[in-house]
Amino acid sequence: MKRTVLRSLIAVFCLTSVAVTFGQVAGSASSSPRTAVPAARSNVTETPGYLIQPNDVLSIFVYKYPELSRNGVLVLPDGRISIPLVQDMKASGLTSTQLKAKLEEKLAEVVDLPNVTVSLDSIQSYQVYIMGKVSRPGPIVRATPINVMQALAAAGGFQEFAETDAIVIFRGDERIRFKWTDFEKGKNQDKNIWLESGDVVNVP
Repeated sequence: MKRTVLRSLIAVFCLTSVAVTFGQVAGSASSSPRTAVPAARSNVTETPGYLIQPNDVLSIFVYKYPELSRNGVLVLPDGRISIPLVQDMKASGLTSTQLKAKLEEKLAEVVDLPNVTVSLDSIQSYQVYIMGKVSRPGPIVRATPINVMQALAAAGGFQEFAETDAIVIFRGDERIRFKWTDFEKGKNQDKNIWLESGDVVNVP
């Protein structure tokens, strides 16, 4: 019974998608043409704790339901995604595990025991900033997240007289302290956190 309902809902979804796409094409015909820049795709291994961001590209696989699975799912600027039977779901700010749980909860209303796999195809928006007494201050753009130590290495290491025990990571209103000496001695290894896009690392 759920299979019949599923196929009917998918058919409605497809017709709706065609109508929306036609409306978007018609609406854009009067505007100036824009050059589409294809997103670079890569097989990205998700870093533990990485939070999905707008413009990231996901693959969503629903076991036994290939008609619901989708590759190249773009996280829109508002942080939302859409796949068959799941429209306008917030994805940004979630880990892939959290998004998997939300998708399974939603799909369970229609299919039996959905088993969803969410993987990160590519990261389009990841950028952190290094400032202060490092050899190469400035933005660091990567396809995958980096931690504090990797960011400092990418910035060329410390300048002379850098206060390496007073490093601060700025994340919105949050201030995260990092002491190089402690880390070098094998202490507080958990302080070598994975940086989120937009984080600023300051070395005074």
